[in-house]
Parts: sequence; C-alpha cells; structure tokens
Amino acid sequence: MSRRSSIAAAIAACAVAVSAPASFAAPIAYDFSTVSGQSTPASIKGATFGSPGDPGAFTFGPNGGLFTDLGATVLSSGGLVETLTISFARLQTGLAFDFALGDFLGNGDTLTVQTNTGVSMTGTANAVGGDLFPEGSFDLSDPGQFSSVTITSSFPIVIADMTTTAPEPASLALFGAGIIGLLAVRRR
Repeated sequence: MSRRSSIAAAIAACAVAVSAPASFAAPIAYDFSTVSGQSTPASIKGATFGSPGDPGAFTFGPNGGLFTDLGATVLSSGGLVETLTISFARLQTGLAFDFALGDFLGNGDTLTVQTNTGVSMTGTANAVGGDLFPEGSFDLSDPGQFSSVTITSSFPIVIADMTTTAPEPASLALFGAGIIGLLAVRRR
C-alpha cells in the first residue's frame, strides 16, 4: 500500500469515527432473578433501582403466575403506589420493559417514564386473558442520551424483562485505529 493511500485510509477512519451515528448501541438485559428477594435500593449491571419510599418500596421476586406477559421474576411495589427511579452508571439511549399495574381488571391504565433530560412517554396497560391486572409493554427509543429515569403511575407498579441500550465505544476504537495508522505512516 502506498504512503498516500495509507494516509487516506487513516484519515477516512478518523472521519467515519467522528461522524458515526449514535445508533452504534449494545442492548443490556437486566436479570431480576439475580437479586430475587432483595428490596430497593438495589443494583444490577450498573443500574441502581430505588424509590423516594425506600428502603424497601419495591421488591424483586417471582412472578408467581400472576402476570401472563411478564417474565419469571418481577420488580413490584407490593400493592402500594410508589415512584420507581433507575439511575445508570453510563449513558443510555433506550429503555424497554414489560409492566403490570395494580388496578384489578382495569383497562387503559397508564404509567409515565421521564428521563433526567426531560423526555417523557406514557405506556398503556390493558387486561390480558384472565389476569387480574392490566399489562403492557413500554419502549422508549432514541430519546437522546440519559442517565436516569423516573417511573410513575396512579396504580401500584410491577415491571419485568427490562433492557436498555447504551452507546458503544466503537467509534472511539475506530478513531484510535485511524490515529495509529497515521502515526505508522509518519514513522515510515
């Protein structure tokens, strides 16, 4: 490879890294079973779950067959109306989870998720089969980067199957490779 093409390749790698979109993201799944039996505040994979009503406002535990659309382990406010806060150790760009609300046989019940940057979105829960509690899925995609969320509802909250997306440092690695390429060409 000629010196000119090596320099061009290194500059191109740096340019791609600088202009890389935030879509380079890796999903992070939170396994609530790893903290089953614990109450808030609690941490999983760098996320801290808490509530103004702590200690013990929410508890991680088995689904117990109560919620058809929720995973085996849930985080529940135990039948009380509580606010859930989740703080992340690194910036996030998305949040998804399944949820149920403690309104017997309700339909159209909502919960609100607000990021620390002011983005707010509402999720709706509806009756599922013969379940006593309305259930729903929540997906906050591309709200920009955020480091915490607050989840509120007029009803007790149960969440499960949570995943987030965090920006990948891939663009930094690409930028570094471009710089190393430039230094290697210069050294020759």
